Amino acid sequence: MTAEFAHLDEVAKAALDLPVTLRVRDMLEHRFIAHERINDIFDYADYLMNRPSRSRSAGMVIVGEPGAGKTDLLEQLHDRYPSERARRGVIATRPTLLFSLCGVREAREFYIRMLAALGCPEGGGVSGREREQLALKLARACALKLVLIDEIQDVLKGTHTQQTRTLETLRFVMNELKVVLIVAGSEEAEMAISLDLHLSARLKLKRLSKWVADDYLAHFLQAMESSLPLQLPSRLHAQGTMKLIVKLTGGQTDAIVTLVGNAGALAVTEGDERITHTLLERAKYEFPRLTD
Repeated sequence: MTAEFAHLDEVAKAALDLPVTLRVRDMLEHRFIAHERINDIFDYADYLMNRPSRSRSAGMVIVGEPGAGKTDLLEQLHDRYPSERARRGVIATRPTLLFSLCGVREAREFYIRMLAALGCPEGGGVSGREREQLALKLARACALKLVLIDEIQDVLKGTHTQQTRTLETLRFVMNELKVVLIVAGSEEAEMAISLDLHLSARLKLKRLSKWVADDYLAHFLQAMESSLPLQLPSRLHAQGTMKLIVKLTGGQTDAIVTLVGNAGALAVTEGDERITHTLLERAKYEFPRLTD
């Protein structure tokens, strides 16, 4: 590709040669865009993962409204520390574990979700103590170092006793396995964690705020635009365009990624080869046709 495509990264440049239908599908692929506002999350996770094992267990609670990108963040953290298969002289390891507490109201359900994530679904006829010990045994066997939990706010749906026991279970697992604990949830997540003073003292709070038309959003949109195989630059980071995007999406990360992706797909199907204000407004309610 020539210098006229300098607005694209190498992968996007190569995708320009794809047929229109495949380029449209590329536009609609879910994208995780790394950006400055979340770098400290990855840095802190790296720090905790590499501390001496005898250090006191710690972690983070990530709070944000629906669509703020919390689940994507947890998935990125999960993939950041890959598993290692067993080979001659080396035992298999699985440093991270990711599961959701959506709908969980008691400690029993916590261990069921944990075991399922470890590849050992509930078989029935197991006592609470046996379930707990099995989860700990499997976690130690795979050298677990990081536990990632989504939808932590659902703990609040239980009774006071259930809330207390579930949070005590989180703290127990954290202490017994000496793992890093990173949880995420809606605004109520902070309230849920605050119910256990010992747990909240160990978890650093990180809020994912909505985007506004500033330099941070400009850098985010520049990074996203570079990944979209369009022949012409869209200048999504222009002030007027940023304000329109924030207006159309409410400043939520997931909505921005979806809107820009849909607008990019429309730009391909209609031959514009750039995202315009008109296409952004249409992409709010209109979707590109997908054909095989």
